[in-house]
Order: sequence, then C-alpha cells, then structure tokens
Amino acid sequence: MKRTNVILDEQLLKDAVELTGEKTYSAVINRALSEIVRKLKVKRGIERFQQYEDPFWPGYAEELFGKEWAERQRKREEAREKRDEQSRLSMIADAPVQARKPSRKRRDPRR
Repeated sequence: MKRTNVILDEQLLKDAVELTGEKTYSAVINRALSEIVRKLKVKRGIERFQQYEDPFWPGYAEELFGKEWAERQRKREEAREKRDEQSRLSMIADAPVQARKPSRKRRDPRR
C-alpha cells in the first residue's frame, strides 16, 4: 500500500461512502480506483476489437454449428419476421371500434 495525501470533495466522498456501503474513506477510494481501471480496460479491449474487420466470415455459422443448424435458424428468423409483420398489420386493421356504453355510477357498497 502506498500512503498519499489527496484533496477531495467532502460531500462527494460522503455520498460515495453512503452509496457503496464501505466502512472507510480508503476503501471507497480503492473501490473507485479499481472500478475505473476495470472500465478503462474493457473500453480499450472493445476499441482494440473494433479495429479489425468483421470477425464473422460468410459461412461462419455453418462451420461452427453445421449446415442443418444454420438452415433451421434461417427458417426461424424468416418465420419470426413474417409473424411480426403480420401482427403489426393485424393490430391496426383488426382493431375493434366499439362505442362505449355510458357507465352507471356505482353505489358505495357500505350503504
């Protein structure tokens, strides 16, 4: 452990202690530092991954899972798209238009 003096916003530090549930200021600061390091590593990993072209080549699924599986997946996707399109159209076209009956006032059941 390294010992150092830092100038911190008191209210921010109190809020962090309250939100994290840590017992000490040191624990809160260590948690914050480890969290930011973790997030930056993930961000850099994503940026590094985005530098390359699409890692999934044509025929990727067929090679990995087999032609039969890939064909079943294609059919499922087509059926799902068709079903979604039909449901969107039917919701609009088949929507019932009914006149609402005037509601009667209900009596108080305690009467």
